[in-house]
Amino acid sequence: MISNLENVVRETNLSGEDATRIKCPECSPHRKKKSERTLSVTRKDGKYLYNCWHCSISGSVAEESFVTPIKTRSKKLPQVIADNWSKDLDNEAPQVVLDYIKTRKLSWEVCGELGVTSATKGFNGSGIGQAIGFPYRKEGKVYAVKWRSVEGKSFTQDGSANTFFNIDKLNIEDSIVICEGEFDVCAMKQAGVTIPCVSVPNGAPIKVSQNRIDPSEDRKFAYLWEAKDILEKCNRVILCVDNDSAGNALSEELARRIGKAKIFNVVYPEGCKDANDVLVKHGSEKLRELVDEAKPCPIRGLHDASFYNERLTELYEGGQFRGISTGFESLDRLFTLSTGMLTTITGIPSSGKSQFCSQLMLNTAMNENWKWCVCSFENPVEVLIATMSEMYIGRSFFDSEDRMSEAEKEEALEFIDDHFVFIDHMGGASTDMTSIIELAQSSCLRKGIRGLLIDPFNFVALPKGETSETNQISKMLTELQMFAKSAEIHVLFCAHPHKMYPDSSGQTQIPTGHHISGSASWFAKTDHGLTVDRSDGEGVTILSWKSRFRWLGDQGMIKLGFDENTGRYLENTTFGMYDPMETNIERSINDEEEDDSWLNEI
Repeated sequence: MISNLENVVRETNLSGEDATRIKCPECSPHRKKKSERTLSVTRKDGKYLYNCWHCSISGSVAEESFVTPIKTRSKKLPQVIADNWSKDLDNEAPQVVLDYIKTRKLSWEVCGELGVTSATKGFNGSGIGQAIGFPYRKEGKVYAVKWRSVEGKSFTQDGSANTFFNIDKLNIEDSIVICEGEFDVCAMKQAGVTIPCVSVPNGAPIKVSQNRIDPSEDRKFAYLWEAKDILEKCNRVILCVDNDSAGNALSEELARRIGKAKIFNVVYPEGCKDANDVLVKHGSEKLRELVDEAKPCPIRGLHDASFYNERLTELYEGGQFRGISTGFESLDRLFTLSTGMLTTITGIPSSGKSQFCSQLMLNTAMNENWKWCVCSFENPVEVLIATMSEMYIGRSFFDSEDRMSEAEKEEALEFIDDHFVFIDHMGGASTDMTSIIELAQSSCLRKGIRGLLIDPFNFVALPKGETSETNQISKMLTELQMFAKSAEIHVLFCAHPHKMYPDSSGQTQIPTGHHISGSASWFAKTDHGLTVDRSDGEGVTILSWKSRFRWLGDQGMIKLGFDENTGRYLENTTFGMYDPMETNIERSINDEEEDDSWLNEI
């Protein structure tokens, strides 16, 4: 509870404007790594400021010597609330609260059915005043209360709300409505909407860029995983969030994580921001009508030009976007990562494809806070994690003169646990593409993944019912590419080439998309194509043999260094940039005739 958190924070006894890291009393007891110090505490201006980078709880606690009636927080849930969750509170609510509720076209009786109550609360910066409280429950017990002042727009909470509001009271079978605020849930109940309705616990994200959630906000969506079983059995998830840029970003992220196939969106009348606003301006019947007529989230289909106005405005004002960096300046000239794309990576066996993919994933996780789902068939998960730990720390995981310390090992494992989820085929997981995509979608719900690695292709069971391997591969890649676009993730797909033979000069040609076993669809359908090659003994050659969009990459070749001790790929400007026209890949790049017939399948 909040009283324990306050005591723990105060016990740090910081002086001046010092800062420290301690174990978080809210989340540490429930985590595998209970000793990890995830709660940062800073003393400033007579207060302790705290923030946990794992569970995202944050706030401030006044020092004992600076406590005033205005800034003092309740050390436990007020007794009046604990006694009155299920009572009709109409006669107990102060008139100022009842008047405020009426401005929202709500009745206190309906609010009381949802457990809403009132109390006198202190708000930092605005003093003491009447507030409306929204209880959050787990297993029938109140674990947090969010408070909103009725005069002004101040907020505080007892405990830390991290589940859907009102989800504990619902019998959800086929459909659910997700709102952005608790008052919108009240509005739905007031209007007589029969579909179960909940609200996200922390509103829309703060960090939004081009209507997309910043990866640093990912932890705020943990409530989706808490409701995983409910969301999975729903055939319709109706989003009724705020009609503004933050609400649009929230809607996009919810759709991405839950799966757009079951998402429907409420379309507000002109001048309305949210469900409560519709109730105030247009009444109950109109709100019920909007929910009943919610529009399916578009995944594919025909649209006129106006449908793309928002994206066109972004391009007009900001220019063509660039993908995120690979972590290598030289490679970024040929390849950058963007969501909704499929990258095929090939190379002869033992050329370093898997290690290169691990480096790309680690770089994006460290630099951009990307989360990844990893489906690696050739390496046991524990060995892969140990290898990635070596790359992350820069020291050997195993017994050696330069072995990482216990603390470094824990640091690496904590980072990997936070940024990666693994599909363990040793546990019996199916290897067909549909099953892999289902697990990846679940990872999107759980962790908000931005990337998926499948390594390698020859372990994936091809779809049945097709007459040829070419058609099977084509169908598989189409399914994977459509998932990448729908979930807005980047897919790295490793694939071995067929057996390579020396040419007339005795040199073995560097493989490209057309040399991958099975089908030329690899070259046609992939958005980016890369080859990892070590054949010349000088560093590692990275060949970009395809880039569908010129603003995301180009054709060409660079070389990277490689540290055998840590498995790290290294920027090596000594090698510089190669002109593909001067290499033995000239025929591979320039003689490829791209087949775009696959577009007809979408």
